Amino acid sequence: MTTEFEPVYGDEVQRFVENGLWQSERTLGENVACIGFRKSGTVVAGFVFHDWSPEHRTIEVSVFATTPQWCTRGRLDFILSYPFDTVGVHTLAIRTSAKNRKVRRFWQAMGAWERVLPQMWKGQEDMVVSGLTAEQWRSDSFLKHAHG
Repeated sequence: MTTEFEPVYGDEVQRFVENGLWQSERTLGENVACIGFRKSGTVVAGFVFHDWSPEHRTIEVSVFATTPQWCTRGRLDFILSYPFDTVGVHTLAIRTSAKNRKVRRFWQAMGAWERVLPQMWKGQEDMVVSGLTAEQWRSDSFLKHAHG
């Protein structure tokens, strides 16, 4: 069995993300695109793109990972080229708890903007909605070597 990270797609990634984020109490439906990475036969990271709005050119992403080791510039470029280059998205939307500083820092480092919505996360705490535009992604210094 390989110790390298291998791309994985489809239902396996969706189940991994849904279980990791919501213990499978919530599903993201059927009209989704799933990209992740597997190591030693186990999915360790997954991105599920959902709620595509063609008229607004927006899509939301739900992300879960069990290790940060999968996260390289090349792999991020590979994943994010799907919404921006393949689908033609203008803005990628991300929702998280305002308390989730690790996720917020990740998207801020990518150049995303964020807005805080009071008491919108499970009705108990603030929610952060972040957005990463195609222009921000293409000009981001973190990924500039890959698509600049």
